[in-house]
Amino acid sequence: MTSLWSSHAGVSYDELLEEIPRPIRAACVLHASKEPLDWFVMKVFTPICWNGKSAIEAFTLSLAEQLRFEGYPRDENVVAEGSIVRAMYFVTKGHLNMQSNSLLDRPVGLGAGSYFGERGLLGFSISAYTVRTVRACDLFSLSSEAFIKVLKQHEFSRFALDICSRSYKQIKEKHVVACSEHEMEEHWGAALLLIVQEICRHQPVTASGEESAEQVGEESIKTDCKLVSETVVSKRESSAEQEESSTGNAELPAHLEAMAKALTTPENCFQAFAPLLHIFLATDPLNWNATFSITSVTQDSNGG
Repeated sequence: MTSLWSSHAGVSYDELLEEIPRPIRAACVLHASKEPLDWFVMKVFTPICWNGKSAIEAFTLSLAEQLRFEGYPRDENVVAEGSIVRAMYFVTKGHLNMQSNSLLDRPVGLGAGSYFGERGLLGFSISAYTVRTVRACDLFSLSSEAFIKVLKQHEFSRFALDICSRSYKQIKEKHVVACSEHEMEEHWGAALLLIVQEICRHQPVTASGEESAEQVGEESIKTDCKLVSETVVSKRESSAEQEESSTGNAELPAHLEAMAKALTTPENCFQAFAPLLHIFLATDPLNWNATFSITSVTQDSNGG
C-alpha cells in the first residue's frame, strides 16, 4: 500500500482516487490519513462506543470513504475566522498556523498527524480561528454532510447523538441560570447520567406521550442544535426516521451493560461525551451565554 501511494508523487491524488475502485480508494485514503484519523476517532468516539473494537474499525473505514483530498500551497487560508464551519481537516503533509483574534495569544502550529475544524461542525457554527498554511500541505477534508452520513450509518454513533440531543433538551427545558463553566459541566454530567440511567432501565425519556425518545432526539438535532440542515436530510430520510420511531423505543446499543458499568457518575458521563458535544453544538457547551441564554435559545428556535 505504501508503494502504491508514494509512486504517484506529483499526481493529483483526488483525480487518481476517483478513478480507482471504491474498496481500493478507501484503503488508500485510510492508509494516507491513518495517523490523524485514528487520533480523532480515539479521542471522540472510542470513549462512547461499547460495541467492541470491530465497531470502531468499521466506523473509521466509513470516515475514510468520505474523505476528500485537498492540496494547498504555502501562505493560503484553509479556514478563515468568521466563516461558517462546513468541514474539518486531517493533515498528512506540511505545516499550518492556527490563530484567533479572540481566543489565542499566539499562533498554534499544526503538522502532519493533526486535525482541525471539528468544533461546531455539526451545528454549522462560525469559525473562531484562521488556519493558514506555512508550507505546502496535503489535507483530507470531511464535510459536515458527509460526517452526518457516517454518524447515521453506525448504531453506536446514532445512539450517542441521541443521548447528546436529549441531554441538551433537558438542560434547556430546566432554564438553567447563568453560571460558570464548572457549574455547566456539572449540569451536563447530571443530564447525561439521567438519560443513560433511563435508557438502562429500558424507559426512554420522552417529551410527550406521543413522541418516542428517538423522535425527540432527531427533532433536537434538527431544530435546537441545527445539527442537520434541510439540504442534509431529505424528506425521504425524515419519513423513514418517523416510521422507525413509531415502535415507541429508542435504539439501544448492543452492549448496554458495558455502558451502564462505564457511565456511573456525572463526571465520567461528561468526560465521555464532551468531545462529541463540542462537535454536536454550534457553540461551546460550557459557555452558558452562548448556548443557554434566552438570546441563544431564541436564535436556535428561529434558525438564526
